[in-house]
Amino acid sequence: MTIVSVAQVFLVSTLLGVHVFGVAIGQSPFALLRDVMGSSQPDFFNNPDYLALIADGNGLNPLLENIWMTTHPPILFLGYAAMLIPFAYAFAGLWRSKPTEWIKPAMPWTLFSLLILGIGIILGGMWAYVSLTFGGFWAWDPVENASLVPWMVLVAALHFQLVARKQNTSLVFAVIFSMAAYFFVLYASYLTKSGILAETSAHSFGENGMVTQLIITLLAFLIIPGILVFKKYKLMAGRQNENMASREFWMFAGSLVVLLATFQILFVTSIPVWNKLFGLSIAPPTEVVAYYNKWQSPYAVLMLLAMGVGSYMHYKSTHLKRFLVKSGIAVGFAAVVTTLLTLHAPINNPVYVALVFSALYTLYTSFELSIMLVRRSISPGGMVSHAGLAVFLIGVVLTFSNTRTISTNTSGYYLGDEKFNRENIMLVRGDTLEMADYLITYQDTTLRGNETFYKVAFLKRSGDLVEKQFELWPSVNRNTRMGYVYNPATYSQLMMDTYTYIAYAEDNPGSTTPLGGKEVAVSDTLVAKNVLIRVDSVGIKSSTKEVDPENITLTAYLTFIDRGNGKLEQVKTSYKVENGIAEKIPGRSSESGMEVVFERVSEQPGKIVLSLFETRLDFIVLHVVENPYINLVWIGTFIMFTGLVMAMMRRMRKLKEE
Repeated sequence: MTIVSVAQVFLVSTLLGVHVFGVAIGQSPFALLRDVMGSSQPDFFNNPDYLALIADGNGLNPLLENIWMTTHPPILFLGYAAMLIPFAYAFAGLWRSKPTEWIKPAMPWTLFSLLILGIGIILGGMWAYVSLTFGGFWAWDPVENASLVPWMVLVAALHFQLVARKQNTSLVFAVIFSMAAYFFVLYASYLTKSGILAETSAHSFGENGMVTQLIITLLAFLIIPGILVFKKYKLMAGRQNENMASREFWMFAGSLVVLLATFQILFVTSIPVWNKLFGLSIAPPTEVVAYYNKWQSPYAVLMLLAMGVGSYMHYKSTHLKRFLVKSGIAVGFAAVVTTLLTLHAPINNPVYVALVFSALYTLYTSFELSIMLVRRSISPGGMVSHAGLAVFLIGVVLTFSNTRTISTNTSGYYLGDEKFNRENIMLVRGDTLEMADYLITYQDTTLRGNETFYKVAFLKRSGDLVEKQFELWPSVNRNTRMGYVYNPATYSQLMMDTYTYIAYAEDNPGSTTPLGGKEVAVSDTLVAKNVLIRVDSVGIKSSTKEVDPENITLTAYLTFIDRGNGKLEQVKTSYKVENGIAEKIPGRSSESGMEVVFERVSEQPGKIVLSLFETRLDFIVLHVVENPYINLVWIGTFIMFTGLVMAMMRRMRKLKEE
């Protein structure tokens, strides 16, 4: 509790907003604007009515108006907070020279921290999948990475704790990384709140004026535990088990692989820190997803193999012949299923094939051991978590190796950019176009506040009939202060998601935009965009034999000529005067979408004035992606978290019994 209290002192100090000997400690969340900015804007704040001059803020970003984003931050921060408890146990155990006694009470908290922080991370991924338009749930953004690093460090620490409790080996690693996980929570806070990631992350805050205090906190939780580990090292030092035919060896090896993977993420994420510290100019990777996937995939293969092999091992030593037989069956299962999967869902990258194989190997071993443990009335939480991670990674590889963009533009309209034209389809309201295996049509709109929902129906031919398969309502939130937000819509099936979002939607469709006016005579030709407009004749109609200027109708007969295909269209527009009151009757070209208006008779003999307007077409540009097997990702996370709950409950029961 002393350690927890000290940590709370550091955290609460960030909210104090006091000055001690001229040094600012924290920032009060209740500080008034006049107290913060008063010295820089004295004239403004001396005005007794200055509050009336302050405009409202921009409001909540529409991207954040989502149920997953409502739950993601508090659960994530609960996970961060829970990581203090394993830190406190490890620190206190070492401080009191009881290097192993702390592990037993710390394990439930370690599992709880992994569970809650993991759920928080996945909720953020689900928010990204349903709210953002990149079609995935993880973009390797630096702030995303900052939350993943402490989780991965604590995963390694958990396995070091298990080894240290069983064999009193790996104790120094269990202590160091149980404490390091919380240090990296503080480091994540520094990365996001110092403003150092402002140019490399979409999630980062601006500089908050407490960088010095954040650094002091970081140094305190790095140096003080470091000194303690150095002083007590002999108390923890023990010979590591070098017998490769033992479970603890493979748990140790797998944990080291996790740490190597973590270090790679941490090092690249911290490039802005290294640049600032050492005056460097290292550029972060440009293709972030491809870069991290390339580095992390081999680590994932090694980690899964260590998990699978370690599952068949016993502590201290293992009968190799029995291991080889059982492992051979698992290898055969993984090889056969991998072959079938890659034939059905092609995977071009050999490393990804190896990743699927190793995940299937681990899945088989975890499933077999789970059955064995259940028969012995032992909760198989660890094996269930391993199986869930394997399913998760299989889902990731299969999904994003086979993701297919099906919205190639077949409308006949060029969208201005070759890539944009290749990956999106333009839909005019009421038209039906072919798109991959579907017929697709934009049918309707619904307005809710600032958000416009577009009804898009997906159809398929069945013989001579056309049957609706499903409909989606992607939307555009036209927020005047925060900009437009394009919200995706997804049709989920057991084996595939059809993921759509609006890439562009016309504002105020059906309204007209003036293209200008001109005086013309019969046989003159106007040029407007890709259309020629020829004035064929002007007719005069009057109710009396003699022309009455107060009651007359003038009609201009025009021919619209499409410059692309030469297609002709007859259009007329009239200028009608009845009892001295003029009325303009426009003509509309259905082919070009233009409107022409007879404005008046010109002062020059034989000429009239015509104005042209362009009618805004009611259309959307839609992006459609098929994500096969995406449900394996969500199923895998559910299984993994279920295993963590089972393992946590088991450790709590054992703690109570002992």
